[in-house]
Amino acid sequence: MLLNSSNAGFFDNLKQSFACLGSQLSCAFQPVLASGQTLGTQLLAQAAQTGSTLAGQALSDYPRFLHLLEKNNSIEVMRDIT
Repeated sequence: MLLNSSNAGFFDNLKQSFACLGSQLSCAFQPVLASGQTLGTQLLAQAAQTGSTLAGQALSDYPRFLHLLEKNNSIEVMRDIT
């Protein structure tokens, strides 16, 4: 019986140690997670801005592309654009 109560105390201490370790790891990684979220948000905003800029450029070049198609055949148009 004394052995069982000794084992129970050991396992309770072990359980408490792991609970404290988990709590400390959680606290340590909170800033890392927050930084990752901020970085992800910034990258997404930058990608959206870049996509918007590229779409605007493509739309502004579209009339020139149509004019070249009317004027030349498609192979020459592709050469002129690139």
